[in-house]
Amino acid sequence: MSPNPYTIRDILHNPSLRHTLFPITAHSNFLAHAAVAPLCAPAAEAMRRHIQKSTTQQQEDHDLPHTLHNLRQTIAHLLHTHPNHISLLGPTSLTLNLIALGLDWRPGDEVIYYPHDYPSNVYPWLNLSRRGVRPIPLHPTKLGQITPDLVLSAITPRTRLIALSTCHYLSGYLIDYQTISKALRQHHPHVLLSLDAIQSLGIAPLDASYVDFISADSHKWLLGPLSAGLFYTSPRAAPLCQPPLLGSWNVHSPHLLAQPTIHPHTDGRRYEPGTLNLCGSLGMAAAIDLLTHLHIPTIRQTIHNLLLPLAQSLAEKGWHVPWLDYPPHARSGILTITHPRRNLPALHHHLHTRHIITSLRHLPDHTPCLRISPHAYNTPDEIAALLEALDQPTP
Repeated sequence: MSPNPYTIRDILHNPSLRHTLFPITAHSNFLAHAAVAPLCAPAAEAMRRHIQKSTTQQQEDHDLPHTLHNLRQTIAHLLHTHPNHISLLGPTSLTLNLIALGLDWRPGDEVIYYPHDYPSNVYPWLNLSRRGVRPIPLHPTKLGQITPDLVLSAITPRTRLIALSTCHYLSGYLIDYQTISKALRQHHPHVLLSLDAIQSLGIAPLDASYVDFISADSHKWLLGPLSAGLFYTSPRAAPLCQPPLLGSWNVHSPHLLAQPTIHPHTDGRRYEPGTLNLCGSLGMAAAIDLLTHLHIPTIRQTIHNLLLPLAQSLAEKGWHVPWLDYPPHARSGILTITHPRRNLPALHHHLHTRHIITSLRHLPDHTPCLRISPHAYNTPDEIAALLEALDQPTP
């Protein structure tokens, strides 16, 4: 991990440093990190160095094995695991499909999922019905509020996999994956647990030792590039999930010669069939280095300190703010709000014209909602500017 001589406090109290590390702050009040975030400067610089270097030599130079080892080590540090369990793959939908296609399903097996999750974490499981697998939907009483009791009550002797998101992309509800994991290991040790972590990784701690699979791309809270991602498989899950995509990288091919038998690698390379997105992975690793140094729990607390007064003020002004009803451990960096009398598409456009960037999304009943997702580098003044703009009549 690269040493950095600054803290979140330093960044927030030094506009020059903040603009240097997060160039978006020089011209926009960016509050949409749950969508596609801007690159942080360390990620852009790491990619720029690689691109420049690649103009004068091979893109994969003699130091590639060392580079890949360092990349896996950076991700492993973030997830509290060993580099051998890390695959350098994105986007998130790719690795979720690797799980769906790689497990040895039998007719009548069941996978538990949430039908109102982001589509990437729904379609791979619905598609298994073609192989005789029964997708078992979860039905929480409120959007995205997946509790341990709800998950555990859905398990049957035929359950093979539970596929959840660490944080719901609309409600912003963080699940208690550790309690779910502990109950599985005590009462249902045969059941595997998969987490789509893209909406929390980088702003909420995640310990891989509790789960079997983790999938995430880097373009949201990690502040990394698009389609550069990570895939974690636990030591017990890897032998059960065969690599459905095969190539020269993940199958033993001495001297790059195809062999009469297929023997995949046993470490994280087993899911990497061909040339990697090296440039993107270098950018992702640089972003992870920055966030890890800034301390993930501190990042989460900083975001919470921004969102709590914002949520309270919005509720007082007549906005519907479900985030306030969540227990503190379930509050993520996503604040989704609705209003019975405001034109949210017009309001979203109005904010954009003032360089206040939020996300316009829709609830399952197609009601428009405004999603606000600041990062730790956002300031209280930026939140105040958002509140002021929300108070104004929409043109």
